[in-house]
Amino acid sequence: MPYDSSKEPWLTACWLAKFRNKIAHAKPEFVTESFVWTREKYDHKKTTEPKSKLEKEITIGNAKRTVKRVTEIKDLFCLNIAGEVGFSLHSDGWSGSAEIIQDT
Repeated sequence: MPYDSSKEPWLTACWLAKFRNKIAHAKPEFVTESFVWTREKYDHKKTTEPKSKLEKEITIGNAKRTVKRVTEIKDLFCLNIAGEVGFSLHSDGWSGSAEIIQDT
C-alpha cells in the first residue's frame, strides 16, 4: 500500500497522531490577548474567552477533514488486505438481543 506522509490521507493521519499526543499529554499554557476595540466591538466580544493553541485546533473543519481521511485510510486497508480479513474492517454493524417478558 503506498504511503507518503506529505500527501493525503496520510498527511491528516500524521496530524491526528500529533493532535492526539497534544491532548493526551497537554501542558498548561498561559493565554493572554490585548486588543484595542471600539465600544461596540467590546460589547460584542467581551464574553469571548481567549483560547490556547490546542483549543484553536479543535474545530468542526478539522473534525470533518479527519473523519473523511480516516474513512479513506480504512477503505485503503480494506482494498489491500486479504478478503476475509478486509471485509471485517469494512463492516459497520451492531448486535443486540431481546426477550419476551410475560405480564402476570
